[in-house]
Amino acid sequence: MLTSFPLKEFMGRLRERAIPNDKVYVIDCLTKAESVKEKRRNVAYIESPSNMTMVSISIGNLMTDLRPPKVVVIIDSLNAIMAFNSKHVFEQFAISLITRLRIHGESGIFIFYKSEKYEKEVEEIGEICDMVVGLSRDGIRVIRGKPGVIEEK
Repeated sequence: MLTSFPLKEFMGRLRERAIPNDKVYVIDCLTKAESVKEKRRNVAYIESPSNMTMVSISIGNLMTDLRPPKVVVIIDSLNAIMAFNSKHVFEQFAISLITRLRIHGESGIFIFYKSEKYEKEVEEIGEICDMVVGLSRDGIRVIRGKPGVIEEK
């Protein structure tokens, strides 16, 4: 789910890394569907990250349509979702998505850019996540969770 990274740039980076675009399904909350000349089969265009109902429906549809193989939901970024929604809506969405992923045996990666403004909300959501990892120029650090799952550097 792209909330802060342009689709065109994202797809370009996939090509650079030889990752087939047809294996990646994107929920694009940045590009307005009306402005897209050529719609992609593997992209759901949502008007705004504030439309959590459509985001939830799109994620649910993808999880249903993509079985098998394994589904990994990556959200870039929690900050954008929080900026467009109330704390209550954000928490409901995050808890619902985490629960849905667990029920279906799937995985999720939620990207959060460190910010004092949303630190409390991210900490609360982090409590129900299996792992919270910090990334910095110095490497990877497990903040909370099962050590050894990710190699710390």
